[in-house]
Amino acid sequence: MVDLDSNPTKLIEIVETGKQMLMTRGALTTFSLANDVAKYFAIIPAAFLATYPALGVLNVMHLSTPESAILSAVIFNALIIVALIPLALTGVRFRAVGADRLLKENLLVYGLGGLVAPFLGIKLIDMALTALLGGALFPKAAAGSLVPGSAGTSGSDLIGRTDDAPGHFQGRPSATGPDAYRADASSGSNLGPMNPDLDRLIRERVERLRRSNPAQSAPIPIDLVTASGSGLDPHISPAAAYWQTPRVAAERGISIEVVRNLVGARIEAPTFGVLGASRVNVRLLNQDLDRTAP
Repeated sequence: MVDLDSNPTKLIEIVETGKQMLMTRGALTTFSLANDVAKYFAIIPAAFLATYPALGVLNVMHLSTPESAILSAVIFNALIIVALIPLALTGVRFRAVGADRLLKENLLVYGLGGLVAPFLGIKLIDMALTALLGGALFPKAAAGSLVPGSAGTSGSDLIGRTDDAPGHFQGRPSATGPDAYRADASSGSNLGPMNPDLDRLIRERVERLRRSNPAQSAPIPIDLVTASGSGLDPHISPAAAYWQTPRVAAERGISIEVVRNLVGARIEAPTFGVLGASRVNVRLLNQDLDRTAP
């Protein structure tokens, strides 16, 4: 309670305190809105670039991956909340200035700051995550899991490739046409189950696999006739690998048991035991074959 009767000048202090509270709230609101706009503008193009390639023109941040973009935004958001606590507790110092000047300063400091800070902060965090954590914990993956070749880099363990060489396992079809496994055109086929084009493609792939694997009469695993969501998947299911073993063994001139053992040794468990399914990296499996039976 404030006794205004005995000290009317206290009213001035009350008004000043109220203005200070409104200014603090306005500053935080301005920063928060600008921060959200900039934050989502920074991460949405990176997160959905694979699904909507047209967003590439908005990907001005060039964040490393969708995962690192989202993680960087989460970390930045946590840090900025902690950084704003002192401002919320102490408030913005009241100054007897005009409303126009106060609005301009508020927009300049907190509005522009809220737009610029997320871009700089998220980019720096993304670079730190990729360079420091990725390089220290997963150096090969952070470098792209590149595969050296006779004329330089021949590919990546993380991106499939067309391999029709005799005695090699074949990967999944790719929907990044006209050239298969184009990283800059990553996408699914966008063909639904009722689309006649999908039915035609699957029938053609089944016929081609039957011709190239005459000794195999078992049903063809679905991943050998359908493209992955990215069109770049380097893996096939263990069932798809085992299905090809009779052809590979015959073309290599080795026993089926040897080939099956190589497949079994290359089976990767689901990530952390729960994410995804068991899988086989086709490129690495073919490398094992080349070393075992050149």
